[in-house]
Amino acid sequence: MPVYAHSAESPDKATWESLRHHLERVAEFAEARAGKFGAADYGQRVGWLHDFGKIDPRFQARLTGSKASFDHAGPGAALAMERFGALAGVLAPIIAGHHTGLMDATQDGEAAATNITPLDERLRNCVGDLERQKALWSAEELAYPPPLGGLPVRPRKETKSDDEKATGAFCLAFFTRMVFSALVDADFIATEAFYEPKDRGFSEVTLADLKGRLDGFLAAKGDNARRDHPGQLNETRAEILASARASAEGSQG
Repeated sequence: MPVYAHSAESPDKATWESLRHHLERVAEFAEARAGKFGAADYGQRVGWLHDFGKIDPRFQARLTGSKASFDHAGPGAALAMERFGALAGVLAPIIAGHHTGLMDATQDGEAAATNITPLDERLRNCVGDLERQKALWSAEELAYPPPLGGLPVRPRKETKSDDEKATGAFCLAFFTRMVFSALVDADFIATEAFYEPKDRGFSEVTLADLKGRLDGFLAAKGDNARRDHPGQLNETRAEILASARASAEGSQG
């Protein structure tokens, strides 16, 4: 029985988008975007698994008018937890949050003592259906992505002082957000291409190009501010910016 990612205005399912087609497109787009920062494999994995939950008949029923709620993002995150070991700590939040945003990694108040995160709580509602969903996935001959080799980010230093641990945590969090952005962008563009195809006019832009644009924008903004609102405040702002940029040229640490 065919399964779909998106319906169309027509009840003729020949005009609907198959789940396979959507997953292939999103995986391709996310892989290309994440590849810009050395994480193509991560982009491909989250792109392929982000809508794993749409294999469930409860989601398919929504495409034909059912109003029953169903979390289609959670099952893919639960599957990532099962298949990717420690690296699921990056993949699962991205998949689970591709419509709602990344979830907090900690709890507040009394719940903080349980060491159970909001993502843990959400996935508890998904694991009971996972084997049934995997069987449906296999019946559609949809593949499981291969394992990942490891994280492409590392803390700059090997010692484990508190500052260096914090640096490592920041690197991992930033990497997670970058892959998340690649997925959300890919999913939006692939869905848009199905419902309303358009030429988005993408072009390759280098970091040097972006830096030139930023430098020009900041220079013009500062000049305009000092011209339109002369005084010590804007002079001080200009001095702070110059100092910050000069410091950025120095050694790291």
